[in-house]
Amino acid sequence: MSERVCVSFRRELPDDYQNQGNISNLHHLFAELRDQELQPVLSVHAESAFADDRISAFIPDAMTDRPNIATTVELSEVTVILNCMGRSFRVGLLANPEALPPIINENQTRSLAHRKIRAHSEVLQPLGLSMPTALVTDSEDIDAFLSEQSATHLIVKPDSGQNGEYVHRVMRTAIHDLFAANQGFYNPANRYVVQPAYNFTVPFPSGLRAYDMATREAFEASSQSDKPKELRIYGFHSPAGTTTFPVGRLVNGGDYWFFVDPESVPDHLLEGTAKAMNRVSTISGAAAVYGTVDFGFGSDGTNEQGWRAIELNARLPYLIGPDKHPGISKIVHSLLAEQITATSRPVRNS
Repeated sequence: MSERVCVSFRRELPDDYQNQGNISNLHHLFAELRDQELQPVLSVHAESAFADDRISAFIPDAMTDRPNIATTVELSEVTVILNCMGRSFRVGLLANPEALPPIINENQTRSLAHRKIRAHSEVLQPLGLSMPTALVTDSEDIDAFLSEQSATHLIVKPDSGQNGEYVHRVMRTAIHDLFAANQGFYNPANRYVVQPAYNFTVPFPSGLRAYDMATREAFEASSQSDKPKELRIYGFHSPAGTTTFPVGRLVNGGDYWFFVDPESVPDHLLEGTAKAMNRVSTISGAAAVYGTVDFGFGSDGTNEQGWRAIELNARLPYLIGPDKHPGISKIVHSLLAEQITATSRPVRNS
């Protein structure tokens, strides 16, 4: 029986679908999967492609990956689904949701990563990675947080926010006024969290090194910049284990990526990311988790500078594309392909 990997999209595919979205080089991913005798297929129109025990799909051309051949695929032939829909599967719309194979970017994983207080309390804090974070439901929650934290500035942001939207930086003396002026912040349907405001504009530690000589100049400029920056560590968890890979990101009117020698990254950050992916898998029940932990280096003004986890991202984070660095793009796409292969064949790879 054929073994297939279904890449599921929400709408019709644009002509250049292979180079759009967060997995920005599907052509390389598909080539890696074919080398492992896994055949990629493409489904569109989200859940409507799934009917009983079949999937309406396209088989991409082996040379161009254009979706030339429309067909119907037996669900039993699909060993992994890669959810590229930009949202969760609405399993209630499916006739037989329990028959679905393992999904990368599946519902419970997305839900856990989407809510900052859950990611903090269930994943990052138990591993000693997280910065202090509290959910605010009333003024007593604010008072409790202020009694434990002495930072002069605080960050208030939505529990389920993204892309830095609706983030407020306030003096600790003004936080009650902020909530008083925005009573909706207390609404359980909105859910806001509070954290100390860390300064992540300080230079990265000198122990970090550039990935290679070609990227050394950009690495030194970015890692020593006075702009906000973070160390993003990818985690690829499957039944065979968890692999990690680090990159740097400078936030300066947009994202600017720079590249780090993995051997220069502190072990506790790589190990912490691997453990975080393992915890997400255990909590969500997902056989495979593709995610990142974003670390900043700095202080809130009351403690020594150090690495703190800014965010857990397990909702199909952006994977470095060849336009950013061809070599690193190949590495991380290969790691994703290995994760998919190990999830497709857990017995063979365990």
